[in-house]
Parts: sequence; structure tokens; C-alpha cells
Amino acid sequence: MSNSEDTKVNYAAEDYDSILSEFDRFAAKGVADAVGYGYQIGDMVWGKVKSHPWWPGIIYNEAFASPTVRRSKREGHVLVAFFGDSSYGWFDLSEVVPFEVNFAEKSSQTSSRAFTIAVEEAVDELSRRRSLGLACRCRNEFNFWPSNVKDYFVVDVGAYEPGVYSLNQINKARESFRAREILSFVKRLGLTSMNDKELFGNVLDMTDLPFWDIL
Repeated sequence: MSNSEDTKVNYAAEDYDSILSEFDRFAAKGVADAVGYGYQIGDMVWGKVKSHPWWPGIIYNEAFASPTVRRSKREGHVLVAFFGDSSYGWFDLSEVVPFEVNFAEKSSQTSSRAFTIAVEEAVDELSRRRSLGLACRCRNEFNFWPSNVKDYFVVDVGAYEPGVYSLNQINKARESFRAREILSFVKRLGLTSMNDKELFGNVLDMTDLPFWDIL
């Protein structure tokens, strides 16, 4: 490797260390992007659109939206970006409900192809956020890079496409990771006999779920 390449790598490592320091300072402060009613920017929700079923989406940071969307802002409303058709809408907080606790009910509203695709995309995003709690420098030296919006980072989340997340979302994902419980599950998995069809069948069924949902 040339001297110039060595210099680039050293600068990149210094930049990364600076990013980690910024995140650690933020985590200690416990800052949140609250929008009211217990919601925060980045939360996954179901939003109600007239003549449509409840649709999965995310309370979106308007800084990422187009100027046209920002100009249509309604006072007291939050911007929701929907899965599936990538549409946006401004909603009163009474028109949204939390995603996970209402999943069983809302995900079975209709079997239409458009709705099914939207739900599948939402589930993929939920799984990506579970993996976010495991993202660290040990897997990828340059895992967190700043986006063009302050306090938001492009994060490599392993088997998934990189995602853009706020410091608050990264902090929440790390706090939700329960190492002791996951280690206990892996130990039980290792002791499960391949010949025990009932137990092994249950394990296979659970492998489609995030670790947090298995425990």
C-alpha cells in the first residue's frame, strides 16, 4: 500500500473515531426526536388514509423530504412515509397507531397485492432495525457514516441493505439488545436434537423471526 493510501486510511479511521465519540456523547444525553403522544421521528406506525386500509409507514424526518412535500406541511401534523408505493402524507397523531403492537390486527385487513407488498417491506425494515442493535465497528471498521442530515448516519446492517438512521434510533436499537437472553436461546438451540421433530420444527419456525421476537 502506498503512503498516500496509508494516509487516506488513517484519516478515515480518525473520522470514524470522531463519529463514535459523537454517538457516545449523544447516548449519554438520551436525546429523543419526540413529536407528541409518545411518538418519535423514525417510529414505525400504521396510518389511516381515506378509502384505504390502515397502511404501514414511518414517521419521517421532513429534512429528507422533497421541497414540495415540505411546503404542504400542516400545523400539528407529522409526515408519514408509507411502504409499498413510497407515498407521503401529513397526519394528525390521532390518525396513526404503533406498528408492532397492532401488527396482528392491521396486517390481516386485506389480501390485496399492494397491501401485502407494503407489509412485507415493513417487516423487512423491522428486521433491519433489529440488526441495527448489533451493528458495530468490530464487524466493519467503517460501519457508520454521516448522512446529509445532521445526527443521521448511513449504517451497514449486515445481511440487509444499508439504512439511514438517527442517533436516537441507533441508541434505542442497542438498548433493546438483550445479550443474556440471546445467549440462553443459542445454548438451548445447541442442545436441541435434530431427531426431536417437534422441538426442531419449532426452532425452524422461529428462525424467520428476529431474535428479540423469539425470546
